[in-house]
Amino acid sequence: MKKIYLLFCIILLSALMCLGCGKNQASNSTVTPTDKDTEAIASEPDSNKESQAEQPTDVAYCTKFNITINPEVELTTDSEGHVTEVIFLNEDAKTAYADLQLVGLTAAEATELIVQAATDKGFMTNGHPVKLTLVDTNRDGQETLSELSSIKESTQKVLTNNNFDSSVISGEIAKQEDIKEDTCDLCEGTGLLVCEDCNGTTFCNGLTVTVCGMCQGEGKTLCTLCEGNSGGTCETCGGTGGTADAPCLSCAGTGKITCSRCGDGNGYVTCYDCKGAGQLPGLPCPHCGGTLWGMCNRCNGSGVHEH
Repeated sequence: MKKIYLLFCIILLSALMCLGCGKNQASNSTVTPTDKDTEAIASEPDSNKESQAEQPTDVAYCTKFNITINPEVELTTDSEGHVTEVIFLNEDAKTAYADLQLVGLTAAEATELIVQAATDKGFMTNGHPVKLTLVDTNRDGQETLSELSSIKESTQKVLTNNNFDSSVISGEIAKQEDIKEDTCDLCEGTGLLVCEDCNGTTFCNGLTVTVCGMCQGEGKTLCTLCEGNSGGTCETCGGTGGTADAPCLSCAGTGKITCSRCGDGNGYVTCYDCKGAGQLPGLPCPHCGGTLWGMCNRCNGSGVHEH
């Protein structure tokens, strides 16, 4: 009997120990998060990421320039000359350019699309002015001049392709607000100046045409064959015209022959240089070569005052 009682106690004690171990294992299992807990934690918003996303990103730029037709738009380009930012400066710009994908294009490519869009939507008409303005730059004068020249050439290309007068293009440089102490006070750090000879209009004195130097604006020149006589003495009749009864057949009784070159043009021929217009397209300004801008002669394009 005692043996049976002792065996019962041992079994009861073992059962109690097993129950305690099970509780410990259950308590330990709650320390490790379940898959659902992990997903819930991962889905919680990261407050730091949200604050960083809300912060404005500063786009590093090298050049900012405006294209003004009536729609006015500002483009920012990076160190490789690709557009990084587009700002519509008036409602017409939104109307004309909102559908254009300009970011990532070169300055020249973007300009070509902009001017063509203004043409297609009726903002650009023949003789309407196009103003290209350098707003700001971090480049030296030569790099900036190269980029602005490509912009001007793209504008000129579109105008020419649409049979518009390309002499309406003008160039400006915006006044800088913040001038550093070492900044060149003449070009205000841009390294460039608007051409003094043509005032940023490509053509000297603002003229889009010049008087033809060949005919002096007359549109015609003396015939070099007959020297302005419109003909010569008839060799057949010696200038007599024949007789009353038998007029000379060679000159029809006039005593002269018509010049084979000027015909009945009274000794003049159409000027072959201006094709009779008396005017020629304006020649590019010899100072800036038609680029509208020139290198600053005080800082040699560096934008920095040389002590």
